[in-house]
Amino acid sequence: MPGRAQTAPLKGLAGVSVSVAIDSRVPVKPDLQDAVQRDAEIKLRVAGMEILPQRDGLKKPRLSISISSYSPGAFFGLIVAFSEPAFLERDPTLRVQAATWVRDGVVFSVDENEIRRMFKDMIDEFLNDWLIANPKPR
Repeated sequence: MPGRAQTAPLKGLAGVSVSVAIDSRVPVKPDLQDAVQRDAEIKLRVAGMEILPQRDGLKKPRLSISISSYSPGAFFGLIVAFSEPAFLERDPTLRVQAATWVRDGVVFSVDENEIRRMFKDMIDEFLNDWLIANPKPR
């Protein structure tokens, strides 16, 4: 839903863990994963969001960042998704990670600067929605 704020799922959110996954079929330098992780965590911290530890990741809110190869050499999908623990209505004993905020994009070449820029833009959208959902008291 690009262009539309998704603020309700972010109300009351104080922090997230961050995970970055890069499909092994995407021909990038090994340090891109660390660079994207660092970029994301810096943006989140500057905005005032706490970065939660990765242990017990399924029990905490999480911002997942990923790049996948859909057609080797043709194009690559970028996704930033916020998910958090939820219980199934039909069986409240089952706990799952449910994505409640998602942005995606496509790049047609492996330009690492472009990939980082697109991820930063998606994280800015996440933070804009988060700030709308959690206005600072005056």
